[in-house]
This record gives sequence, C-alpha cells and structure tokens, in this order.
Amino acid sequence: MPAKEEAVLFCTGYVEEEDCGLVCVRKPEEIPERLKAMQMAVPKVIGIEEGDISAMEYHRLVRLFPAAEWVEASNLMRTARSVKTPLEIEVLTETGRLHGEVYQEIPGLYQKGMTDVEFSAAIEHLVRVRGGLGLFRTYGFRMEVFMGTVLAGANGCAPSPYDFSLGGEGLHPSYPLGPSGKPLKVGDTIVADVAMNKMGYLTDLSRAFAVEQVSEESLRLQSIALEMEKQMVEAAKPGALCSDIYQIALDIAAQHGVADIFMGKKKQAPFVGHGIGIEINELPILTGKYKKPIEENMVIAIEPKFAGPDGPVGVENSYLIDKEGAKQITPGSGEIVVLKS
Repeated sequence: MPAKEEAVLFCTGYVEEEDCGLVCVRKPEEIPERLKAMQMAVPKVIGIEEGDISAMEYHRLVRLFPAAEWVEASNLMRTARSVKTPLEIEVLTETGRLHGEVYQEIPGLYQKGMTDVEFSAAIEHLVRVRGGLGLFRTYGFRMEVFMGTVLAGANGCAPSPYDFSLGGEGLHPSYPLGPSGKPLKVGDTIVADVAMNKMGYLTDLSRAFAVEQVSEESLRLQSIALEMEKQMVEAAKPGALCSDIYQIALDIAAQHGVADIFMGKKKQAPFVGHGIGIEINELPILTGKYKKPIEENMVIAIEPKFAGPDGPVGVENSYLIDKEGAKQITPGSGEIVVLKS
C-alpha cells in the first residue's frame, strides 16, 4: 500500500477482477511475476502482519522478496483500522440496528426445561435466519469462538483460558468456552453475547435475562453495570484517554464493594470495552495500560459485567464516536428481562 498512490490488492482464489479491482493469484509465488508484468518495481520495504500468520507462511512470503526489508506491521494496520471510513460506519450502523432488532425477539425463544445449549442454539438460529453471516472473527492466536456465548447460572462465572470477561466451561475441554449443557434453573441469570455479522463487520451486544424470576442482588448488580455504562459513555468523547474511561468503571465497582466480581470472578478480564470492525476485538481497548485517546469515527463496544451469585449480569452495546461523543448503534435498553414460558 503506497503512501499516496492507490493500493494494488492481491487475493488468492477467483473473483471477477474487473469488478473489484483485485489482482487474483493462485498462490503467493505468482506475485513477483505479476508485479513485473504490471511494470511495478519490487518493493524495498514490506510490512507484514506477523500476528495474523504462522511462521511457515511468514518464511514463505519472505522468500519471494529476499532483497526487501521486512517490518512488523500488525500494530500499524490495527491502528489504521480503528478509525472507520464512512462506508464502514454505514455498514456497522446498519448491522447494529439489525442486531438490536433481533435481540428484542430473544425472550420469545425461551421454553421451560431448556438447557443453556438449547437456548444458545435458538438465539444463533435466529441471528442466522435474520441475515447474520455467522462468522465471528477474533484477533489473537487460536482464540476460537463460534458466534458468541450464552452463559447461564454458575457456568456464566466459570473462567475460560480465552481473553473474555465471562467465559463458561463449554461442552468439552477441547473447546473451553460457552454453554455447558446444563438445564436452565429458576432464578438463573443469563448473559447472551452473540455477535452480528451482516456484511463482514461485527457489532457486539449483550443483554441479561433471568429464568422465571430475578433476585434483588442480581437487580442491584445490573443497576451498577448500567450506571457504569452511562458514565463511561458520557466520558467517551474524542480526546478522552481509554485508560481514564476504564478507571471510571473500576472506581464505581470499588464504591459499591463489587470489585472482586467485576469482569469475572476467578479470572477477571482487565478491560471493559474494545473496538469492533472486521474483528470483534479491535483497537482501541478500554483498559488501564492503553493510554491512548479515543478518536472520532471509532466504533467501540462498552461491556461492564459481573459474575453474580445467580450467574452473570451486565450489559454491552456498540457505540459510534462522533465529534460530540458516543452514539449507541445497537438499540435497546439493558435491564434484566425475566423469561417466562
């Protein structure tokens, strides 16, 4: 990608090149010859996203241009992707609108006697038939996720080796994430965190539910999460530091004496929000170590959650940062919805 001229984009596989401006190759080894045929100079410096490829693929690419200087470009590319173009904002806004609409239908999916897997599958099915692609991209080596997580009761507070606020033990140790297959019990709280991918871009949305009835403690924790979200959203203006927004959440958790169950229990996630786009966990990160400012046209998910005594509670919405502040693009409120059969 030249600094000023138009980029030349190569892809493997077959597409109609004249329709999309791509140069199609069967394998990367064809790229040097294609550059020569296009009368383009062999690049002297090549940036590569080392965080996204294997060592074998890296060495394969390096051999194609042995005289070039290869530089690591993962952070450069992730930073560039953190600020969205007008087209990306349009796509994310439309995806968020659909996401919110689909979530309004979740209470109607519940049936007495369901397991958490059955409830999760019903939500996933709903997302797919309403236009979701089902593809859930993440940044991070082997951080594999299906379409999201639906966590209920004690399983919602089980830690996961993945970098999630609430993990769940999953159905098998080979995939330690998500529903466990246990029946939903009266009084269990549930957090549904299933992403929407309509046109290649993901929005993030979580809502809390309770089976048949909800305890006062779960309601209290949810009100704290909503207060956190409100204050963080008010602070999320261009120029605000991500670390300062994260500190708002920590201060509120400490004030209410719930810091020990904030963003997990046995394993607490050290963040309360993140950028979204073609991956679910893009830059910026709302965490103490990320001391960079929010910028206009970023799209950020804010997700304060708790590992409560009846299960997980919390809220998550996706926000577009405009010049005035954070604008919610996943419609709907965050109160706990009681599921009735």
